[in-house]
Amino acid sequence: MTKLADRLKDYFTRRSLPSALFQISSGYVAGAAYSQKEKRITQTVLLPLERGAVEPSFDRGNIHDAGLLAETIKEAAARLKVSDGDVSLLVPDLCTRVFVLSLDSLPPSRSELENLIMWKIKKQIPLLAEDVRFSHEIIKTDKPQRVLVVLVRSGVIREYEMFFGKLRLNVRIVTIPSLQVMNLGNGNQPADLLVGNIEEDHISLAVFTDSQMLLYRSKGLSPERGGPVSAEGVNQIAVEVVNTLRFVEDREKKKIAAARLRLGLWEGNDELFRKLEPLLPLPVERIVPEKAPHLDSREREMLAPLLGQVP
Repeated sequence: MTKLADRLKDYFTRRSLPSALFQISSGYVAGAAYSQKEKRITQTVLLPLERGAVEPSFDRGNIHDAGLLAETIKEAAARLKVSDGDVSLLVPDLCTRVFVLSLDSLPPSRSELENLIMWKIKKQIPLLAEDVRFSHEIIKTDKPQRVLVVLVRSGVIREYEMFFGKLRLNVRIVTIPSLQVMNLGNGNQPADLLVGNIEEDHISLAVFTDSQMLLYRSKGLSPERGGPVSAEGVNQIAVEVVNTLRFVEDREKKKIAAARLRLGLWEGNDELFRKLEPLLPLPVERIVPEKAPHLDSREREMLAPLLGQVP
């Protein structure tokens, strides 16, 4: 069985994709069949998931209705004509903690770098569980150097791995939607940019300056506020975006030129964008990948995290 650290590292090293890609969200399941020979997506599926079946969490079990989720995954796999084998799995952003760490200098060895990363993480999260694991990538080599770190609880990842294993599917690659959405740049985007991934239960934001990631934030959205398209939900999202922009402007003395947002609601993406755009102090566009042009724009937007894995 592939080690957890190796599976997480797949995101960074870009090994060849399996022939089946899945994303599990609290509100839907997405899937895609990938042709190694043709280097393209050949089939896709989007299925709604009843609220409560999956409740994303960093430190608790995520799957609350295994029977319902299993039936949904089986249906998705059947539509993709997948019965067994390796898969890539996008788990919810809220299953992880993601950091962009600044370093004065890089230690000479990998082990020293990993020790330094863990020391910095423990300064931010003092009471770390014993089964915490992380993967990292150096994303800026000139000073100050930056390292992107993805932190997970191995028990949470193992829950998903064992669940898929019971369906005869071997999880070979694990990553999260927001990091894949950030792969979907275009040639016209500015060097100073905010990129966001918005789902029913959370918002994840990354800020790039000089085309290099400066910071990453992810925050849960309160379901009692009526969902992302309610007045309170839209306001909560707008406040998170504006506060992030102000933080960057105060700390880096840089003004972010534009924002690109991927909206991942099962229903209401157009309404959310219509309400949100006037509340943001910069030009905003939606992330609708050009890949898989045979799909309509809603499908491409919903499937953006999966499409972001395709070379």
